[in-house]
Amino acid sequence: MTIAVAVLCCFWQAKSHPFNACVGVRSEVMSRVFHLLMPLTLALVWALPSLAATPTTSSIEGVMSSNGGGAVADGTYLVTFALYPTKDAKNFVWAEGPSKVAIKSGRWSYDLGSSKALNPKTLGQLKSAWLGVTVGTDPELPRRPLSAVPYALVAAQADGVSCTGCINGSALAKDAISATNLSVNYAGSTSKGGPASDLACTGCVSVKELKFDGDVNLNSNSLKAKNATFTGDVAALTVTAAKFIGDGSGLTGINIPSGSCKSGQVVSGINADGSLKCVAALDPKSLPADALNEISNDLLTNQFTDKITTNTPKVAIPDNTGAEANSTLVFPDIGQAQEFALAVVVNNTDLNSVALTVLPPNDKKLGWTLCDPCGKKDAKSYTKVFNASNKPQSGDLAAWVGKNPKGLWNLKAKDTKFCVPQAPGNAQLCNTKDKTDGEILTWSIQIQTLSSKKVAAEGTLLAKGGLVLQKANTDPSACNETLAGYIYFNTKLKSLSVCDGKDWIPVVLSPLGSPQNPGLHCKDIFVKRPGATDGNYWIDPDGSGPVGVFQVFCDMQGGGWTRLDESTNFGNQVYSESSKYYNFTYSASTSQIEALKKVSSNAKQSWSCASKGVGSQNYYRGWDGKTYTQSGSGTCWHNNNSSIVNGKGEHTSFAQIPLKAWQSVDCGDSSEYCSYNVGPAWLK
Repeated sequence: MTIAVAVLCCFWQAKSHPFNACVGVRSEVMSRVFHLLMPLTLALVWALPSLAATPTTSSIEGVMSSNGGGAVADGTYLVTFALYPTKDAKNFVWAEGPSKVAIKSGRWSYDLGSSKALNPKTLGQLKSAWLGVTVGTDPELPRRPLSAVPYALVAAQADGVSCTGCINGSALAKDAISATNLSVNYAGSTSKGGPASDLACTGCVSVKELKFDGDVNLNSNSLKAKNATFTGDVAALTVTAAKFIGDGSGLTGINIPSGSCKSGQVVSGINADGSLKCVAALDPKSLPADALNEISNDLLTNQFTDKITTNTPKVAIPDNTGAEANSTLVFPDIGQAQEFALAVVVNNTDLNSVALTVLPPNDKKLGWTLCDPCGKKDAKSYTKVFNASNKPQSGDLAAWVGKNPKGLWNLKAKDTKFCVPQAPGNAQLCNTKDKTDGEILTWSIQIQTLSSKKVAAEGTLLAKGGLVLQKANTDPSACNETLAGYIYFNTKLKSLSVCDGKDWIPVVLSPLGSPQNPGLHCKDIFVKRPGATDGNYWIDPDGSGPVGVFQVFCDMQGGGWTRLDESTNFGNQVYSESSKYYNFTYSASTSQIEALKKVSSNAKQSWSCASKGVGSQNYYRGWDGKTYTQSGSGTCWHNNNSSIVNGKGEHTSFAQIPLKAWQSVDCGDSSEYCSYNVGPAWLK
């Protein structure tokens, strides 16, 4: 028996024509099935499966007709079928095909599930199902919902159905069920009023319905509750609680601590009888010197590793002259040594004839013999580190553990055999002219220090009350690799000074060259303020002296020259043939110039002159007060020449600059005139 339960009706055609569904849906689809690319109409009907079996297929019938109403051409077409959970779902739950479907006179039929079985369980989980049909490689036709017929497959599962709440009372006939044809248990019991030994019940009985008329025996089980209220006594072997609320006045059986500790003692606990347990208080004097890290949770330490290298490297070794090469090392006062190591690097044409000796600060006679001899015959390079495991030939490095190795150390090398420059490898080491054979290239002392001078913060140091640095008007010591990073406040420079491993560099709080932080001179600013450009700066050549701060122009591109401008202009005119001097005027006072010259060592100043009818040279007076003859025959004077001649040059005598004045010796007649001028004075 065939029953039509759903109809899928749609019009579709080639890509160049719109697609029209019965419900008004429009889209473009491309047909690869029909050569004529003509519009078609598809109608579908379901075939009801036999009720006597449990099938896994469902028949479907349909009609394909043209848009004009006629049937499509007879033939076999490739068709794909798919089921979706919703009309617009992207993924199908079941599909098969492309399957060959024969069409004759426009009619066709097909069993869904014939190549891939329909799964009743999958159908049963769907709230609704939509059928999609695709002809050939064209896009899928608009989906249509399934009616109840395919869901009959799900009923096949009802043979062994497990159903709770799926049938309500309205579906049962009156008196259809009675005690005679229904077998039930009574609350976990097989008889009414019997023991509920198999009761499985959660939340089925309200607490309001319970009333205990006897003790509840939980056997070895526990009672768990968020809160509990007892109006009587609580008896327990052990009571564990995070806290007790109350003043404890009603508690019994508790020993209250009593007594006191003696002077110099602290409480460390309570004895079983309630008395205080006392121990001796910590005496700071009893702490070891290296306990800072232990008591500070490793945040602070006074243990360091310091390495000091000789200040006299590459000392030539006398070639069998009886004299010794001597290289020195000054170890600073940085604390007690916990570990001690000494490293040396020496070369010689024959280390078998070389002996090395170290003289500590407290021993300038015997010292330690590091090696004698220091190598095999003709060996030329010696590098070694002496420490606790590599001991010298004589002497004990461990003697310095626990001591401060500060002071002057000496390393001596003695050669007892003449070198032969012609021997292989000896030419560069054997110097017959200077009578030397090799060198003490370098040496160093490294200690792990228990310092009494410095403390390191392993973490971040927070100084809530402020941090005060060491103050000094001179550098505390020579800047070297060991002191790299050391910082102090220089009271003379009024700035922080930092050791960069070679030099002390001021950290400018106010820009160097400002009124608040003047430089010594322009060269000082040039060195300490990298990147400074030409311009006006403030200097104070005598520091805390009486001269004070004044402003000058600095030539930074030229390397830090200080300029003192001269403001007079002696033009071409008749002057004098007497001993009169004409003074130059500068932008700085005499005391300022004197202070600047004391901290300078180089000077330069240009000069220019002109003359007409002058028959003898000019004179000028230097800053040193002496009189000098201005050279330049044919320029500043020209044997009574009748036309103007000009000359120019530069003074470079530090003693003479700045020039103070000049004198015209033969420039007093009306037919004569001359001039002499100088440019700015430059000091560095």
